[in-house]
Amino acid sequence: MTCSEPLPRALSSIPERLRLKKPIIFCVDDERIVLESLKTELKTHFAGDYTIETASGALEALEAIKELVAEGYDIPVVITDYIMPVITGDVMLFHLQDEYPRMKKIMLTGQATMEAVTNAVNQAQLYRYIAKPWDPQDLIMTVSEAIKSYDQFKQLEDQNIVLKTLSDSLEIKVQERTAELSDLNVDLLEVQEEIKAKNAELEDYRLHLETLVADRTLELEQEIDERKKSEKRIRAALQEREVLLREVHHRTKNNMNVIISLLNLQANDIQDERLMKAFGVVSNRIHSMSAVHEQLYGQDQFDRIELSDYIQQLANRLISSLSSDPKLITLELDCAPAELDLERAIPFGLALNEVISNALIHGFKPKKSGTLSIGLKIDEKNILHLRVSNDGAPLKKSLDLKHLDSLGLHLVMLLVEDQLDGAVELKSDSKVHVHIQFPYST
Repeated sequence: MTCSEPLPRALSSIPERLRLKKPIIFCVDDERIVLESLKTELKTHFAGDYTIETASGALEALEAIKELVAEGYDIPVVITDYIMPVITGDVMLFHLQDEYPRMKKIMLTGQATMEAVTNAVNQAQLYRYIAKPWDPQDLIMTVSEAIKSYDQFKQLEDQNIVLKTLSDSLEIKVQERTAELSDLNVDLLEVQEEIKAKNAELEDYRLHLETLVADRTLELEQEIDERKKSEKRIRAALQEREVLLREVHHRTKNNMNVIISLLNLQANDIQDERLMKAFGVVSNRIHSMSAVHEQLYGQDQFDRIELSDYIQQLANRLISSLSSDPKLITLELDCAPAELDLERAIPFGLALNEVISNALIHGFKPKKSGTLSIGLKIDEKNILHLRVSNDGAPLKKSLDLKHLDSLGLHLVMLLVEDQLDGAVELKSDSKVHVHIQFPYST
């Protein structure tokens, strides 16, 4: 391809072009000296932005240009001699015009006839004919203008493609919208026909309806008055229901407090310490249920309780009643917002009462300080997790929840598994941990 040595198929400088990817000015001449001179002059002015490629014959040039275009190179300008072996320059330009009509073609020769130049202009869209020997300034100016013309044509062509794409898209949207409007128009015509039929029917009844309007108006006034009275009765009934629910929870709480008081009075007459503890345990269990009704009585909704307040209230009460010195017990709470309905709040409260009571009675030694930690959270699977931990006395490693002599922990198992459809886990490391989990639903 270069003037120094011929190449039969491809270009020796392809690896370099693959790295640069510059547009190419392609020169064709069978005289090596002319080709080198032309390449040198073009490199002087265009080497920064363009690669100058050469071929010593038309066939070689056509093959090389085909390869370059296939590799994605842009060739805005082809400069060729007229008289060459096998295929003349104008015939080569005819082929280029058929394959690459956008390329700007310049004929540089001193032997072309006017007929050949005219044919090249007419059939190959020859951009310019320059006679040999050429004026370097004229050559550079001609190539520069050819490149400018090529870039303008390419830009215009790209814009036309964009406009064509937009036009096609708009045409499709117009067609779709036209079809939609056509369908709507059909529906509208059907509706209009229906309206006409209804109007005809209404006209038949108009005179009759006019005589009934006054009577119907009176009936409507009476119905509206009755509806207002019904709404008033419903509002009164709802208020009465709220009062009754409050009274039910209040009386339930009071009755449980009466039971607790009776147990406490009876306990005063008991000398047996085991019986006194049993009375205290029962009293605390009843109070855990009473606290649910007490919280429901003090809030606007009567079918569910907020657990964090309930847990804090129950824990503080148990610490006060079961600890030898409540000031020595530190209560740590980490409870996420959660609510339970009344049906599940009672077994939850009883289970929590047993776990806290067990920690205070068996976990902390008298006159020794300790920490009682309670955590509550709901995971991404909508499972509620209650964790109660204490740093008191450790558990026996062989302790098995399934075979316990403790009525309290056995009660916890029954409440959680049977009534809450959950599970209980007990483990000990530096602390004793009780983990209760069950499905949560609001």
